[in-house]
Amino acid sequence: MSLLYVLGEHNLSSLIRAHPSAVSCPEVGKERYGLPLFATLATRSKEALEAFADALSNDQLPRSYLNEIQAHHYEGREDQNLGRNFQFSNRRSILSHLAELGNVAIVKILLSTGRVDVNAKDFRGWTPLSRAAEKGH
Repeated sequence: MSLLYVLGEHNLSSLIRAHPSAVSCPEVGKERYGLPLFATLATRSKEALEAFADALSNDQLPRSYLNEIQAHHYEGREDQNLGRNFQFSNRRSILSHLAELGNVAIVKILLSTGRVDVNAKDFRGWTPLSRAAEKGH
């Protein structure tokens, strides 16, 4: 289990901000939620998610993205597909999971990093856009 994963899962934002590799939060590991970023989403670790978003955006994106993240995940919304029961599937991309959930703010942040493949197909041959369209996002 990676240190970033544990920090994200336990909402330890100060330690995330001090970690020299916080920008690696979208890297998939073998943990239950797959990557530190998803561990924060599944455990609703608000401050940790903000720390990861800050690290990824590196002050290049508007602060409004963080407000979108907060509105989407922390104001009484219960995502049916991403909670403690969520398990990451290596047969799908990070964007595929996020697109299905309709998480536009985090998708924007990840796309701005250039570290994700927007055209990656999952085991069904679906792209993140086709997942989002299927769910009506």
